[in-house]
Amino acid sequence: MARLRDKCGATKMARRPSIPRARVQVLFLWDLRKQAIGEAISSFYDTLGSEEENPEPTDPDEFMETLVRGAVDNVASIDKVISDKSANWRRLNGCLRWTAISCVWRFMK
Repeated sequence: MARLRDKCGATKMARRPSIPRARVQVLFLWDLRKQAIGEAISSFYDTLGSEEENPEPTDPDEFMETLVRGAVDNVASIDKVISDKSANWRRLNGCLRWTAISCVWRFMK
């Protein structure tokens, strides 16, 4: 999560992760749990603020959700594009793989 400064100059953690980080977290959840992408997105939002005493609901991030849904809908064609260019593509761990897939999809659209 990004660091912010409060009025006194002390650093604190931002409640919402950056879009690239959120995108990879949702895709990793989807892949790991083998659940529908909508459920993975909901699970991601449920975890935000879960360590706070009185967590406030997080507003949906439509841009992040569009990127995630697009990556999932096009994973087979994206996987082929990357596989054609990289001999060791299948050796990447989950986070690196989903980072690459989501980035490639972002630039394909």
